[in-house]
Amino acid sequence: MTLSSKQIKLLQSYRDKSYICNILCSESCNYYSFIKNLVNIPLILSSSIMTVLNSSDFEAQTMRIPNIVLMLQHR
Repeated sequence: MTLSSKQIKLLQSYRDKSYICNILCSESCNYYSFIKNLVNIPLILSSSIMTVLNSSDFEAQTMRIPNIVLMLQHR
C-alpha cells in the first residue's frame, strides 16, 4: 500500500498543525499557570500574616480589626 503524494502532503500538513497546536497549548498553560501563581501569592502572604498575628499575645479586642481586614482579602 503506497501513499499518493496528495496523501503524504495531507499527513505532513496534519503533523505541522498538531505541532503548532502543541506549542500553543503549552504556552497557554504557562501563561495561566503564571496568572494563578500571581493570584495565590497574596493569599499565602495574608494567611501567613494572620497566623502570626493570631498566635501572638495580643488581646482579642485588639486583633478584631486586623482579622476582619485580612479575611476580606481572602474573598
